[in-house]
Amino acid sequence: MSENRAPGDIPSVPSDPSEPRRAKAGSSRDERLAAALRANLARRKAQGRARAAIDVADETQEE
Repeated sequence: MSENRAPGDIPSVPSDPSEPRRAKAGSSRDERLAAALRANLARRKAQGRARAAIDVADETQEE
C-alpha cells in the first residue's frame, strides 16, 4: 500500500513508537527549505546583476 503515498509522506504511525520520526522529518524539512531559500536568493541576485550589466551595456551603446 506504500505505492499510494507521495514521495515525501511520512506514515502516521511510526514503526517504532520510541523513535520520534516527526521531529527528524521536521528538522530535515526546515533544512531543505532553508537551503532552497538560499539557492533562490543567490539565483535572484545573479539575475539582478546580469540585468544590471545588460542595462549598463545598453546605455554605453546608445552614447
